[in-house]
Amino acid sequence: MKNLFGAILQELRKDHKITQKDLADILGVTSKTISNYETGSQFPDLLIIIKLAEYFDVNMDYLGGRTRISSKWETIEKGLEVNNLNLNLDDLLTLDNEDKKLIISFIKRLRKQKSYPQKNKNSI
Repeated sequence: MKNLFGAILQELRKDHKITQKDLADILGVTSKTISNYETGSQFPDLLIIIKLAEYFDVNMDYLGGRTRISSKWETIEKGLEVNNLNLNLDDLLTLDNEDKKLIISFIKRLRKQKSYPQKNKNSI
C-alpha cells in the first residue's frame, strides 16, 4: 500500500523549507519519528495529526489524502474563481448573514440548474 500520508507530510515539510529535525522539535518527537512517518513505517497518533494540520494550516482530510484541497479557504477561493475574478476571503467575511445566505442560495440554484452533484445534505 502506498504511503500517501508520508508523501504528503514530506511535501508539506519541504514546501515550508524545514528539516525533519525542525519538524520533530516543533512536535516534540524525534527526527527518526518524522522519518518513520514519511516512510510509512510508523503512523502518528491523533494529537500529532492535529498539530501537523495546525502547523501547516491544512485540514486533516488533506493530510490523509482524502482531498487535494488543503484548506476551507482554498475551497472557497477555488470555488469563486471565475474568469480570473478572484474574490478575496476578507470581502466574503465582511458580508452580513443575509448576503451570505443569498450567495449560498445562488450556488445551490446554479448547482441544480447545471446538475452538479451534491455530496451530502450538510454541504452547500
